[in-house]
Amino acid sequence: MEQLELDRSQKTRQEPHLHRTGPDSATRHKKPMIKWPIAFDKKLSKLLDEDLEPILEASMQGQADRKLQTLITIDYSVAKERLGQVEVKACKEPPRPMKRQTRIDNL
Repeated sequence: MEQLELDRSQKTRQEPHLHRTGPDSATRHKKPMIKWPIAFDKKLSKLLDEDLEPILEASMQGQADRKLQTLITIDYSVAKERLGQVEVKACKEPPRPMKRQTRIDNL
């Protein structure tokens, strides 16, 4: 029984870790948001689908990881071109400190 447990523990130590790590936070950047059509705007959604369908059919070749990355890139770029980007609102004033923080500062 002990030998079986030892064998199992050795096998688990030898197996490589299969977790994925994301890109480093220094190299990661946030893309601008897209003005996606609202849910009940069927006409605009259908036009976007009709535009994307032939492009995706022509480019979906190769391995699954490559297909997924291609799908994301093409969808984003076509939607950005057709629908535009969400404008980021600038903050008018800096955020004020919380009540607790001001009480601590006053002490």
